[in-house]
Amino acid sequence: MPISNNALISILHAMMNILGTKLPILILKKIREMMVYLERRFEKKLASVELLEKVDLDVTNYLSGKLKKYIKLNFRTINVNFQVILDHKE
Repeated sequence: MPISNNALISILHAMMNILGTKLPILILKKIREMMVYLERRFEKKLASVELLEKVDLDVTNYLSGKLKKYIKLNFRTINVNFQVILDHKE
Protein backbone atom coordinates (compact mmCIF):
# COMPACT_ATOMS: atom_id res chain seq x y z
CA MET A 1 0.00 0.00 0.00
CA PRO A 2 1.53 3.37 -1.00
CA ILE A 3 2.30 6.02 1.59
CA SER A 4 0.02 9.05 1.44
CA ASN A 5 1.31 12.60 1.08
CA ASN A 6 0.29 13.28 4.69
CA ALA A 7 2.41 10.37 5.88
CA LEU A 8 5.35 11.63 3.83
CA ILE A 9 4.95 15.09 5.33
CA SER A 10 4.84 13.55 8.82
CA ILE A 11 8.09 11.69 8.12
CA LEU A 12 9.74 14.91 6.94
CA HIS A 13 8.41 16.70 10.02
CA ALA A 14 9.99 14.05 12.24
CA MET A 15 13.28 14.52 10.39
CA MET A 16 13.06 18.26 11.02
CA ASN A 17 12.45 17.63 14.73
CA ILE A 18 15.59 15.49 14.92
CA LEU A 19 17.70 18.12 13.16
CA GLY A 20 16.17 21.11 14.94
CA THR A 21 17.29 22.89 18.08
CA LYS A 22 15.48 25.24 20.45
CA LEU A 23 16.85 28.41 18.90
CA PRO A 24 14.47 29.71 16.20
CA ILE A 25 17.24 31.01 13.91
CA LEU A 26 18.99 27.64 13.89
CA ILE A 27 15.70 25.83 13.29
CA LEU A 28 14.95 27.98 10.26
CA LYS A 29 18.47 27.37 8.97
CA LYS A 30 18.03 23.59 9.35
CA ILE A 31 14.63 23.75 7.62
CA ARG A 32 16.16 25.66 4.70
CA GLU A 33 18.99 23.11 4.51
CA MET A 34 16.44 20.28 4.45
CA MET A 35 14.47 22.00 1.69
CA VAL A 36 17.62 22.53 -0.39
CA TYR A 37 18.60 18.89 0.13
CA LEU A 38 15.16 17.69 -1.00
CA GLU A 39 15.25 19.96 -4.05
CA ARG A 40 18.64 18.55 -5.05
CA ARG A 41 17.70 14.94 -4.24
CA PHE A 42 14.50 15.01 -6.31
CA GLU A 43 15.62 17.71 -8.75
CA LYS A 44 13.89 16.46 -11.90
CA LYS A 45 10.89 14.97 -10.10
CA LEU A 46 9.71 17.94 -8.02
CA ALA A 47 7.54 20.79 -9.22
CA SER A 48 8.07 22.76 -5.99
CA VAL A 49 8.93 22.58 -2.31
CA GLU A 50 6.91 24.69 0.13
CA LEU A 51 7.13 25.47 3.82
CA LEU A 52 3.70 25.32 5.47
CA GLU A 53 2.52 26.12 8.96
CA LYS A 54 -0.33 23.87 10.09
CA VAL A 55 -1.93 22.66 13.29
CA ASP A 56 -0.54 19.26 14.30
CA LEU A 57 -3.62 17.12 14.94
CA ASP A 58 -1.53 14.32 16.51
CA VAL A 59 -0.79 16.46 19.58
CA THR A 60 -3.24 15.98 22.46
CA ASN A 61 -3.71 19.75 22.85
CA TYR A 62 -4.29 20.48 19.16
CA LEU A 63 -7.21 22.82 19.90
CA SER A 64 -4.77 25.40 21.23
CA GLY A 65 -4.02 26.31 17.62
CA LYS A 66 -0.24 26.07 17.97
CA LEU A 67 1.25 25.84 14.48
CA LYS A 68 4.11 23.60 13.37
CA LYS A 69 6.22 23.85 10.25
CA TYR A 70 5.91 21.20 7.56
CA ILE A 71 7.69 20.75 4.25
CA LYS A 72 5.32 20.06 1.36
CA LEU A 73 6.68 18.31 -1.72
CA ASN A 74 4.77 18.91 -4.96
CA PHE A 75 5.74 16.33 -7.57
CA ARG A 76 5.33 16.88 -11.30
CA THR A 77 2.87 13.98 -11.71
CA ILE A 78 1.13 11.46 -9.48
CA ASN A 79 3.13 8.67 -11.16
CA VAL A 80 6.39 10.32 -10.10
CA ASN A 81 4.98 10.70 -6.59
CA PHE A 82 4.23 6.97 -6.34
CA GLN A 83 7.59 6.10 -7.88
CA VAL A 84 9.43 8.10 -5.19
CA ILE A 85 7.33 6.53 -2.44
CA LEU A 86 7.99 3.00 -3.70
CA ASP A 87 11.71 3.66 -4.16
CA HIS A 88 12.05 4.91 -0.57
CA LYS A 89 9.76 2.32 0.99
CA GLU A 90 12.40 -0.40 0.67
